[in-house]
Amino acid sequence: MQKNCADFIKLKKTNKKCLHKLTIFLVTYNHEKTIRDTLKSIVKQKTQHNFIVKILDDCSTDDTVKICKEYANKYPNLFKLIAQKHNTNMQHIKQAMVSELKTPYWCFIEGDDYYTDSSFIDTAINFFETHPDYNMFAAKHKLKTLDNEFSDTFAKQNFIPNKDLSMVNFVYCQTSARIYRNIFDFVKMQNYPYIYDIYLFFLYLYVGKTYFYNHFVSVYRQNLNGSWTKLDDKHQKRESRIVVWNLIKYFGYEPRQTLIRMYPKRTMKRLNKVLGSWITIRIIKAYEFIFSKKS
Repeated sequence: MQKNCADFIKLKKTNKKCLHKLTIFLVTYNHEKTIRDTLKSIVKQKTQHNFIVKILDDCSTDDTVKICKEYANKYPNLFKLIAQKHNTNMQHIKQAMVSELKTPYWCFIEGDDYYTDSSFIDTAINFFETHPDYNMFAAKHKLKTLDNEFSDTFAKQNFIPNKDLSMVNFVYCQTSARIYRNIFDFVKMQNYPYIYDIYLFFLYLYVGKTYFYNHFVSVYRQNLNGSWTKLDDKHQKRESRIVVWNLIKYFGYEPRQTLIRMYPKRTMKRLNKVLGSWITIRIIKAYEFIFSKKS
């Protein structure tokens, strides 16, 4: 039986007496050229709330671990290094989320991104503390291109500033520009691939309220070795189809309009206008079944 993501929401609230308010999972793999910027931006955060950084390294083969050890030794109360002896192909992230996440709030940042707003953490936690009905705090980020130029990706997206995000009205915010309330039971979710990056964004949109903070808080670096940027146009479209199809299955085909809007096929959007969302979703389902057989 297909489980709904709401089945994984925690029934027991996080211990309010926890020493730290926030856990930052710093995900690293061969980031020696950029990791110092990430670490420095974390150290520069100005907040009245205690937070802990769990560095999740997936067996880097360069000096990433060496640099992280340097910071962990210098700031032992801030950084905890969890370095894998063998590459896990990102499975170490799931393991850490099950065993290392004890705080009321948490977030991800990757070793090639960095914070630009030194009050980002403080602003987000203060918001959560006074708005218990919100589960995600999402903000703007800038893209640093391969030519070291900065791009405002939000200028190209149709969004309303200072308005809550939802599955119907959303603008995509990168991982480094999000902070979450700890509401999911990741022990139950550990066999599911939906706990990182884009899946996580839509999981939180689907189950509760998300506040959009209309300020730039971080930089997302574009690089040739990224899991997305290393793909050519054909494979990026294929991966987009897979993501949307997984979300369609996971959300039980609801909300249909949002998933159709995300689907990277103009034909499907045209069909939606003519046939309606429910029939269009069924066509997507049949298409993906055929597509998976050919793959």
